[in-house]
Amino acid sequence: MSSVLAVVSLLLLQTGVQGFLTTAQVCKQLASVEGRDFTLPPGPLTAEVLALACSSSGSAKSFQSAITDVTWRNGRIDFRHLFNEEYHFDRERFVEGRKLITNGLTSVKASVKRGNFEAARQTLGDILHTLQVI
Repeated sequence: MSSVLAVVSLLLLQTGVQGFLTTAQVCKQLASVEGRDFTLPPGPLTAEVLALACSSSGSAKSFQSAITDVTWRNGRIDFRHLFNEEYHFDRERFVEGRKLITNGLTSVKASVKRGNFEAARQTLGDILHTLQVI
């Protein structure tokens, strides 16, 4: 399960095509360490293709669901914290914004260690919003 979580986490830290490429590279490395073959099918990279290629224990549907959860939490920040400057680095609030990110990352790691992956995904979505502003 930790291999799958590592792949999902790395995917969610990246965006778009670069994120899928990063995830594919991590899957290949994990497969090598675990003594498995890794073959990426030809064609465009999608969440479904990566879930199948990475031999995730969950289905492609739950892989896509995790991505959707993080994306939703990312967008939600604009509604909940529209006028909170640190969430958008407005008015040069870099120290405060950085603190949001580092505290959030600490929370993500703690949630993963406790096996609370839903909380980890939610917090990851929250901090990715602030990161994308940079």
